[in-house]
Amino acid sequence: MHPWPELGDAPATEQLRLLAEGKTTPLINRALDCARMDGAARHENLNLFTGLKVPASHATAPQGLTSDEIDSWCSQVRLQGFTTVKLKLRAERQMARSILQQWMEADEVLRFRLDFNETGTRPFFEDWLSQMPQAWQQRLDFIEDPVCWSEELWTWWGQTLPVPAAVDRQGQAADKWGPVGSATWRIVKPALESGPPAGRWPLQRVVFTSYMDHALGQSFAAWEAAQSHSVTAGLMTHHLYEEDAFFNRLAQTGPNWISSNVLPGTGLGFDDLLNGLTWVRLAG
Repeated sequence: MHPWPELGDAPATEQLRLLAEGKTTPLINRALDCARMDGAARHENLNLFTGLKVPASHATAPQGLTSDEIDSWCSQVRLQGFTTVKLKLRAERQMARSILQQWMEADEVLRFRLDFNETGTRPFFEDWLSQMPQAWQQRLDFIEDPVCWSEELWTWWGQTLPVPAAVDRQGQAADKWGPVGSATWRIVKPALESGPPAGRWPLQRVVFTSYMDHALGQSFAAWEAAQSHSVTAGLMTHHLYEEDAFFNRLAQTGPNWISSNVLPGTGLGFDDLLNGLTWVRLAG
């Protein structure tokens, strides 16, 4: 359980208090799901990744790079085998265009997934996309969370704009796996929610991502992505942190989350490292 208060989660101390009181949050619910599934597999001496294939991931672009650094970074990720890059932008017209232009011109093959974190508006995207070259539009998988969630606004997007939208933050949606405006992509963070029920969303348009959490939580996200046979995922976030023994078990370069597709051990792996930790009982 790895809360992000910056994204609206209750802090860790509050999450633990609620857990001790028998109350839940989305993070607690999914942590318990993970623990039950992982524990059952360990009890049976089974590795959960056996027979599964974790989908490749996109690369996450660093922010604040110079043009030369962008050129170098794109060359490196292409050599490592990445085909897709996630790029975070803000809805400031000139700046967003300038940054995207640098990335588009640095490599003519890489595809991009833009994430605006709900900073945009209808007028902004009408103007910005109308001035975007069609060749750039064709290299965008989607624009994630372009505007704040509303059924009307997202329906307008799907009917009007040339680049697909991806929904992640949809807290106001009554049915998270029902029609989401005209969004054609769905972002799933297994740390917060399970994947789609059968038939509720086409898996070729579901992107499983980690929650930038502990390696065990990232392993849980990778396992759910592998079960769903979804498209290019967003699991390569461990490089954002300093190295530790857990993260060092994961692939350090390239789009594949682990080099062998199976983490050694039982359950979600890391047996020896978990056994070496000091465990504290939270409640009787």
